[in-house]
Amino acid sequence: MKDLLSTQFVSHLNNRKDIDEAEKATVPTEVPAQTTNAEVFDLLDKEENFFQPIGVGSVTYHNPSHLEIVVVNYEKLLNDLPEIVTKNLKRPDYIVFDSEKDDKYIIINELSQGKPVSKRNDAKYQMSNAIKILMEVPDIQEWINKRPYRWCVFSCRNTFPETPEGIADAFGLNGKNLPERIEIKFQPITKAGFTAFETDVIRLD
Repeated sequence: MKDLLSTQFVSHLNNRKDIDEAEKATVPTEVPAQTTNAEVFDLLDKEENFFQPIGVGSVTYHNPSHLEIVVVNYEKLLNDLPEIVTKNLKRPDYIVFDSEKDDKYIIINELSQGKPVSKRNDAKYQMSNAIKILMEVPDIQEWINKRPYRWCVFSCRNTFPETPEGIADAFGLNGKNLPERIEIKFQPITKAGFTAFETDVIRLD
């Protein structure tokens, strides 16, 4: 997927409109991405050090099978390209997926902090726009569609427990009390074959 993003995806953005050759984006030498197989990890919207101590980030991932998880900073990928190429494109924070040997998950994850009510609407448009532009690339569409778990997740954390016991309870580190997902109904996402929901704790089985 990282190779597809740096080559075919960037080429597709270059060719979406009439852009002078000199203004087109060059192929990135490296896609902004980090990898982990940790059992539990947090993500925060940062250009560096995506992974954060448990309870510090905007979302906690549970990875009990120690899948090799790749996190691509989609927002930074677009921000690093010429503005003329990415104008009017929405920029959810991360694309999260497991390695090619498992082929299970593709997650568009928009992160925020504070009160989620005022941010939900923008989040669903950001995620649906990313899906639309990604699925316009045939090889990326094929790569996405072979994964059974295709999720758009809005993660907005507004409380941060101060004690270890509070962190364990809040983020399910004791194996209990995983929060209920809040379903997000938005046709542009579901028509693309994705399930959308809001949660700040994501479990990868």
